[in-house]
Amino acid sequence: MATNSIPRAVAGERGCGDARQEGGVYIEVGMSPSGMPLEHFLIDSPWKLPEGWGANELANKATLQQDATGVWHIIIWVGANFYPYAPDYIEETRHMGVSRHIPRNFEFEKISRDTTLIFVHSKAYITNWLSLTPPTLCRKHKRYHVAGHVCTCPSSTTEDIHPAIVNRMPIPVRRGPCLFKTYYTIPQNEGSPADNKMYLRKIGGSAYFYKPTHEEAHYRPAIFMRMRPTGIAIIEDEAGHVDPHVMDRAGRAGIPVFQSKS
Repeated sequence: MATNSIPRAVAGERGCGDARQEGGVYIEVGMSPSGMPLEHFLIDSPWKLPEGWGANELANKATLQQDATGVWHIIIWVGANFYPYAPDYIEETRHMGVSRHIPRNFEFEKISRDTTLIFVHSKAYITNWLSLTPPTLCRKHKRYHVAGHVCTCPSSTTEDIHPAIVNRMPIPVRRGPCLFKTYYTIPQNEGSPADNKMYLRKIGGSAYFYKPTHEEAHYRPAIFMRMRPTGIAIIEDEAGHVDPHVMDRAGRAGIPVFQSKS
């Protein structure tokens, strides 16, 4: 398989650390200027977690889950100790792609071209979203998520509205929180003042702007992004070598494997 045209994750400082470890194995998603925009992979509204998908089961490890068709997927809990807010990881991915450490003895043979990485963050889903102002921008272009285009019905969650009535409503009903509202609920003291009431927030080697609305948000864990991995990177030691046994095991995956300097 030719790998020179496959997009790679960018090496460098991330929210979770300064550099990748020698001999470490990392599953990657490279971002390409000719590929789909990052927003294509974001889930808006974020998905509630299935039963059994809690921090105790998923945190600090890449967890394999099989779907009904037999395809295996990798659940990644994005730690709030490194990325306090979901936009922190979203914007790092935009600038650098995904690079997530996985064990050297991972079940690589379960990774196929249909495998997806499913990302969870503890602050991806705003539970009190109905009491907050809608965002002024939804990058998924769901007009019923933004201010001026929301249903003013007493119940906007549609849980007690008959589907036939919902479908005839002239203005779409908000069925859940907009993922992009999480950009507005970051406190202003988490960034540095910029122009036009904007603030600049830095995570590792990445930075992004946000506009706080000074509202108190309550959160719960949710799935906010899913992407297909573009490859597996094994990091060389100082002599430029990698463990051949690890390279052999990683080669059982159905995606490209790279030997990388960093």
